Amino acid sequence: MLKAGSGICDARRSLAAPVICVHMAEHDPQHIAFPKLDDGQIAALAEIAVRRRLRDGEALFQAGESDFGFFVVLSGAVEIIEPSSGDPRTVTVHQPGEFTGDVDTLTGRSTAVSAVARGDTEVLEVSSDDIRRILSEWPTLGERILQAFITRRELLVASGFLGLRVIGSGTSRDTFRIREFLARNQVPFTWIDTDTDPRVGELLRRFGLSEADTPVVAYGSRPLLRNPTTRQVAEVVGLRRALAQKVYDLVIVGAGPAGLGAAVYGSSEGLSTVVLDEDAPGGQAGASSKIENYLGFPTGISGAELAGRATLQAQKFGTWFSTPSVVAGLEFRNGHSVLRLDDGERVSARSILIATGADYRRLDVPGRDRFEGVGVYYAATPTEA
Repeated sequence: MLKAGSGICDARRSLAAPVICVHMAEHDPQHIAFPKLDDGQIAALAEIAVRRRLRDGEALFQAGESDFGFFVVLSGAVEIIEPSSGDPRTVTVHQPGEFTGDVDTLTGRSTAVSAVARGDTEVLEVSSDDIRRILSEWPTLGERILQAFITRRELLVASGFLGLRVIGSGTSRDTFRIREFLARNQVPFTWIDTDTDPRVGELLRRFGLSEADTPVVAYGSRPLLRNPTTRQVAEVVGLRRALAQKVYDLVIVGAGPAGLGAAVYGSSEGLSTVVLDEDAPGGQAGASSKIENYLGFPTGISGAELAGRATLQAQKFGTWFSTPSVVAGLEFRNGHSVLRLDDGERVSARSILIATGADYRRLDVPGRDRFEGVGVYYAATPTEA
């Protein structure tokens, strides 16, 4: 029986059958997700990192925190704990040479896990700014870290990770609104339908919550959100944060394929870039089950996957995303363009790219608005199903 990390080599030597060697470890998700850095890579990271010593049980970060770097274990161990089910469980224990982090380390969203030192532990702490420097200037090491981050999130979701909980009726427009927003922004969540699980409804009543309070959003140890606005949900998970009070080189309005492409090209050239969108990256293309006419994907790709890859690629180069952010006006001050958002926040830029794309034409029949989100939909994704 083959084990992860073993190799198979077919040594037939002929023109018709060249030597074929397959290294199983290169394709094993566990091997990709939890690689061990060599001495040279650790020494290089030590040049830009801060060395920290931790006691047994000391937290490096807690679930719900955002905007922190990642840690390389030098001695001791770091346990990664996932608390979404209410009964904390161990995801993995990083040993010397291994490192913490997943895609939230790049995106700046609130992390879904906690990290705790086990035994007397010494680590290297690499800042979020230096992570992007590694990804752009050290391609071999950067690719290894990025692949590990992506694969870890995939394994976490596949393991039964509950993530944020949305508790509400399947016939509620507000429940659908929140579910759709989280799904479009690829935030892991679990929906609990109060229509099909009466015990949940009884539990909510015991906590003094009525039907008018639903949907209820539960996220870690944070207070319950009662029928929150989309913006409140976005702020909790880290999708919507205050923008820096500075003049950006490039502000892009709209996060469809055109806006995402501009974000990648602008930020990869060193421009301070921010993307504003009222819904989610991907635009209309993000809701497509399969896109076959996009350059570079001859077998097609789903809109959600295309949007996710492009967003992560832009964030790798430092693009800042703010969702939901609705632009309500444009002004000019001191030689700069100033965008006014619907909540009064202002964003200054040297250049603005408007990539708002198209908007759906709504069904023009009497009473249609009463059924949008509860029977009338404009996409056919798993959320609508």
